[in-house]
Parts: sequence; C-alpha cells; structure tokens
Amino acid sequence: MFTSDIDNTKRWLIRTLAFTSASAFCALFGGIYEVFSHGVYSYYMIYAFAFPLVLGTLPSLIFAMLSRPCKTSAAFDLYVFAIAAATVGSIVNGVLEIYGTSSRLMILFVITASVLLAVSVALAVFEHIKECRSKAETK
Repeated sequence: MFTSDIDNTKRWLIRTLAFTSASAFCALFGGIYEVFSHGVYSYYMIYAFAFPLVLGTLPSLIFAMLSRPCKTSAAFDLYVFAIAAATVGSIVNGVLEIYGTSSRLMILFVITASVLLAVSVALAVFEHIKECRSKAETK
C-alpha cells in the first residue's frame, strides 16, 4: 500500500466523519423538535438525517475502502451543496408540516438539490474524461 493510498483513505474517512456528524445532528435536531411539537410529527423531519447519511457517508466510506483519489473539485463541492439543499429542504418542510401549514415554495428545495446533483455528476464525468485524455496524451 502506497503512502498516497493512506492519505486518500484518511481524507475520505474525515469526509465520512463530517457527513456522519451532520446526519447525527439532523437526527438529534429532529428528535428534540418532535419532543416539543405536542405529539405532531412529520416524516420530513424524522428522515432528514437520511440525506447526509445515504448520499454522503455511504459513498465516502466506499471510496475510503477503495482508496480512491480524494481531490477537492467543483463537482464534489456541488455534490455537498446538493446534499445540504435536500437536508435543509426536508427540515424546513418538516417544520412547516408540524406547524400545520405548507408552502408551494418547498418545491424549490427539491429542484435546487436535483439540479445541483445533476450538474455535479455531469461535471465529475467531464473531469474524469478530461483526466483520462490527458493521461493518454502523455503516453
């Protein structure tokens, strides 16, 4: 195992810890919020922790096990923003639902998260193709 593999694994594990912490915070926040909501609950609030857990922790853990290169890129930043938009949207929708109201503007969180996710995946594919072409040209 190379030193760079250990560095990549360590970086991915740090990201895994960050996403797990965000997920734990959302679960704790949702639990505390529902304790004080007088028996009213919202599935949006209960499952808000799932976005950082499923979209952040699991892929980061898989990449750590595979020792994938861990680079900071615009694609990854957009991916993190997509996770944040989905999580915040779920929490806000849960708050509104517990309060007993709704808003048509909640769809903006879904649209924003979806667009950010699609753009991040497209950008990651573009960066990968560009990197493969540059490696092929140097050979």
